[in-house]
Amino acid sequence: MLLGEKSFIPTYLKEIFTEAGIMHILAVSGLHVGIIAMALLALLSMLKLPKKLKLFTLISILIIYASITGFRPSVLRATIMFILLIGGKLINRNRNLNISLFFAAFLILLLNPLILYDAGFLLSFIVTFFIINLSPILQELFYKIVVWIKNPLAVSTAAWIGIFPLSAYFFSKVSIISIVSNIFVIPLTGIAVILGFVTFFIGLLSISLAGIVANINYLVLNLLTFIAKSFSSLPFAFIYVAQPSIMVIALYYLTVFFIIEIFYKKILSPKIKKKTTLIVLSVILLIIIVQVFYPADNLKVNFINVGEGDCILIEAPNKINILIDGGGTPQSNFDVGNKIVIPYLRRKGINKINLLVLTHPHLDHLEGLLPVIREFRVDMVLDSGLICDSSEYKEFISIIQKKGIPYHQAKAG
Repeated sequence: MLLGEKSFIPTYLKEIFTEAGIMHILAVSGLHVGIIAMALLALLSMLKLPKKLKLFTLISILIIYASITGFRPSVLRATIMFILLIGGKLINRNRNLNISLFFAAFLILLLNPLILYDAGFLLSFIVTFFIINLSPILQELFYKIVVWIKNPLAVSTAAWIGIFPLSAYFFSKVSIISIVSNIFVIPLTGIAVILGFVTFFIGLLSISLAGIVANINYLVLNLLTFIAKSFSSLPFAFIYVAQPSIMVIALYYLTVFFIIEIFYKKILSPKIKKKTTLIVLSVILLIIIVQVFYPADNLKVNFINVGEGDCILIEAPNKINILIDGGGTPQSNFDVGNKIVIPYLRRKGINKINLLVLTHPHLDHLEGLLPVIREFRVDMVLDSGLICDSSEYKEFISIIQKKGIPYHQAKAG
């Protein structure tokens, strides 16, 4: 949580935080930079030092922290923005968050143009843009809600609106509950991060005293985990969605942008507003007509690249999905089911397998099916009936029996 090292976090815990929509607190992000910057500002304000020295000290510490964490896109973005805002304060210039955001993006892309395709880069900048521009509007809409809930709710909702299509594109999974879960989690994350650094620096002087602070932080982290488990266990916590096209994502952001600019910021004349609205609605209607009246309901046969072995997905009309074998890598620890087969199915918006076929029980055909049959609803299994004593095949049969999946052995005739 402090330095972004996630290799020691169990996979199940990562999944819980992801499904609760709060995985970002486990990875070093702009949120962490903001927490550290605010804590340092509060600490430096208590010291009788020249203003310029305080701000220079803050900038230096943020740059050091960014370098320690490996200059991750979100950390670098937040660090550059803070430096620009602090620099503007030094020369008595009014702050402009959008200019700071775009300059940070320009500078990062100048140093590494290929990072434009990085999920972390896109998510960080899009979410920040929406928080800056949409949350003030949402705060006005939520005027009847008490302030201490209204402001966090506006920020969380703005972030969700911004992240929704990108989350669907990169992960084929969208957390619905994250709007609410982040309201509870963000304050606790701030406490945990500050206590983590306090533990580190006190530990340089006294291990026993640092242990006391660490135990307090342990309680905070346990509370965070409990909240994550509670939200992720809700039936509507998250949904799987098909990977949207680039055109659909672009249309989504254009629509939201026009809603913000036209109806709330009122920057266009009524005449231009009507024409622009008509164009946007016409494009949306055209896409709906194409999707509804000209659906792609043809038979498709997909050969999934699983390396060794085979894996074939047949998409028949009426959303009938047939999965034949799942590949496997018996000579390595690579999890072909969780790393290749399941993500492929999720990207296509497939949540149910109507017929799962195992042509023979060798690991290079069976191994990738085990995660699928555990996680997906399967209506029927068709097996070759070949005798096999491997533990993987026994597990395959055991899962079928536990889930009550109709099982048939293929026969001639």
